[in-house]
Amino acid sequence: MMPTPLFAMMSRPNIPSTIDPVASTSTNSTPRMALILVKTLARTISRTERLARSGMSLVSPSRRRCSTSAAVSPVAPEACTVIDMIASLAIGCGCIAQHSNSAASVARGTLAAGGRKWEGKSMLDDAQLDRAAGVLLGTAAGDALGAGYEFTNPDPDLAIDMIGGGAFRWEPGEWTDDTSMAVAVALAAEPGPGIDPDAVAAGFVRWWDSRPKDIGNQTRTVLEVRPQSAADMWARAMSLTGLTGGNGSLMRTAPVAVAYLRDADECVRMAGAIGMLTHYDEHATEACKIWTYAIRHAVLHGTFDGVREYAATSPAADYWLPRLDEAETGRPQLFPKNGWVVHALQTAWWAITNTDPSGPGQLAAALEKCVRAGGDTDTTAAIAGGLLGARWGARAVPAQWRKKLHGYPGLRGDDLVTLAVRIATRNA
Repeated sequence: MMPTPLFAMMSRPNIPSTIDPVASTSTNSTPRMALILVKTLARTISRTERLARSGMSLVSPSRRRCSTSAAVSPVAPEACTVIDMIASLAIGCGCIAQHSNSAASVARGTLAAGGRKWEGKSMLDDAQLDRAAGVLLGTAAGDALGAGYEFTNPDPDLAIDMIGGGAFRWEPGEWTDDTSMAVAVALAAEPGPGIDPDAVAAGFVRWWDSRPKDIGNQTRTVLEVRPQSAADMWARAMSLTGLTGGNGSLMRTAPVAVAYLRDADECVRMAGAIGMLTHYDEHATEACKIWTYAIRHAVLHGTFDGVREYAATSPAADYWLPRLDEAETGRPQLFPKNGWVVHALQTAWWAITNTDPSGPGQLAAALEKCVRAGGDTDTTAAIAGGLLGARWGARAVPAQWRKKLHGYPGLRGDDLVTLAVRIATRNA
């Protein structure tokens, strides 16, 4: 049984769920909504200041405080949770009412929207909600676990843990670019229904502007020009030549599945479209479709059957089915270049299919197996973690890992659970 929902939320304007990958649509601003929001914000500030003078507040002292500087806003710190909530609504309708355009502020506005319960009804049961919650958490767990071993081949007797360090001096439990980009996708999906590619593109640029420690070469080449829309980003990705099939789109695809639990066809289509924002490559696109379909299937049905179910009916079945066979029966030495999307998927699938599938302990065992395979350890484990979390749920992530998890844009493991459940309940 899931705990009392962490996903109290407020309704948002609808965002189109059907987007053509070559002609993106952006949400129209709503002047009436903007006026309502501004008036609500003014009333909130006034009431909060009155309460502050009387020693009271609008939110519990235990609620996380917003980090807005008092020099920027005269509003009492206790009001910031409410202000961020209103700001997140403004983002949804295209208004510019948020008190900061930073990624951290956008995330706070998304996750601090407590106080009123969403009136919609989810069609998911408790087990499915836990599995949906596991998608982002599993991705981050694999990512942070592998971060300290990236580009190495750990000794077989070495205990694998979230040690941090590595080439980019990660903190223990800190996730890397893999989860940071997945979070950008998730934040774009949070308003529902579906995902607006323009919102994803904007999220990627915000992340780029944060000067991340690590960023893949291909993604860097696309984002360094700061594309202003999904269409611009697709065009930039399409213009690249040479090795364009890196694993950078597959590593972040997991949240797409949670946003399209109602529609398998749209899930697959949007997985390809969002992948192509940075990786316009046939193998990368098909890998995103296979894995995203499989994650959706695992959330709904609690099995890994979606991998082969999709691959068997894919136009590229003749290419992918033998590679799945190779992963299931072979060893990582057969697919060592796991910076390439095909070998990355094979490594993740090898780890999953070569660990005991009888219980939730498979999640930790398979992620450790990914890390021991060496190479791009954070990414292969992040890829595997999204599917493992979808199969076994958030409760399968070891508590000591979950407590350590943190990263861009100022979130922690529990925030990922909240975000994933919100996306699922608004799209199922």
